[in-house]
Amino acid sequence: MWIARRRPMRMRIEFGGLAFLLRTEAQPGCRTIAGDRSVFAPPTPRLTSSFAVPPQATTMAMIAEGQIAYSVLMLIGSAGPVAIYFLSLGLVNCHARPCLISARSDFIALSVVLAPLLLWSLPVAIQFGSGWMLGLAAIVLAVIFRKLVPGRNEGFVLYNVSRQIGHELIQATLSNKEAAFRRESETAWVSLDGRVRVTASTFALLRSVSIQVEGESRQIASAARRLRDGLERNLSRVEQLPSAVGAGLVLAGVGIAVVPMWLVTRHIQDLVEVVASLFG
Repeated sequence: MWIARRRPMRMRIEFGGLAFLLRTEAQPGCRTIAGDRSVFAPPTPRLTSSFAVPPQATTMAMIAEGQIAYSVLMLIGSAGPVAIYFLSLGLVNCHARPCLISARSDFIALSVVLAPLLLWSLPVAIQFGSGWMLGLAAIVLAVIFRKLVPGRNEGFVLYNVSRQIGHELIQATLSNKEAAFRRESETAWVSLDGRVRVTASTFALLRSVSIQVEGESRQIASAARRLRDGLERNLSRVEQLPSAVGAGLVLAGVGIAVVPMWLVTRHIQDLVEVVASLFG
């Protein structure tokens, strides 16, 4: 003769802020009667569980998702300008002719690329600082930027040139009678009246030559204008093959752009929820 029995049990376990409700459901026990003896087969427990998540754990999970989304957005905002900067330099260095820009434009472009890096310290500054301290820091940064930015006629930057070609272009421009300059050293030229001085510095990694114009403010404007016009005429005669540095800069820009895009694909749901909470 068979007799079926069920013996359900429940047990609550708390671990790491989460409460687990465990329940065992015993399979039917078996009792057989043979003569004067009865043998009972113990039931086999079956474990089922249900979760009871406290509100604190839900809040912590939402905060963690927000921090992940914020970090991904900050990485995109920081790596994006750097990738565009390297891609632009790579394409310029792959061109057949050099490129001439003013030192002021080059400095502003580099500042725009590096400015997002300052935003990483913004949450810490907001948490431990006050409003007037943040305002004071912004004013100090603005003053430093204004002091460092070159003037309109204080220099130029030649991209996609080697050190030798850059110096030859400057020498060809300043050695004519209209410029009225003489070469003082390998990297310096001085006007015949001694009022204006032109120096050149090379950055081999980016294949660029920086040109600084120093002297009296009235003389700098006319000297810089003649220097720019002469360089543009001489650059039109230069023909060269694409450089390996240009290809390397393009690959570096692509590699920097791939990392934030990969993170976006992994955390797209968190980003959508954060954007929806901000603008929804």
